[in-house]
Amino acid sequence: MSKSKSKSRTKKAVVDSKSAAANDKPKTEVTLTKKAINARSEGVRLYQLAGRPTKSDFIKLCGKKGPAMTWTARAEHLGVATPEEAAEKFAALKASK
Repeated sequence: MSKSKSKSRTKKAVVDSKSAAANDKPKTEVTLTKKAINARSEGVRLYQLAGRPTKSDFIKLCGKKGPAMTWTARAEHLGVATPEEAAEKFAALKASK
């Protein structure tokens, strides 16, 4: 094997810093409302109460749309009054495994 053949296979990429800088977009900062922050923290609390169920656990109890449902919708689907009771059902499922 000749050296010229191996050189042609490996070419170094040339970076044009001006065009790279021109393509950089400023990062936009996302601000959440207090209502969104509270809703998210409540969802995380219920998720932890449920024993951190996996996507397949949500599918087993609530069907295909289970992972996308809110805890309130999961409670309605399971026929319980509160999201806390729905989370307890998920915790019972995790404990039975």
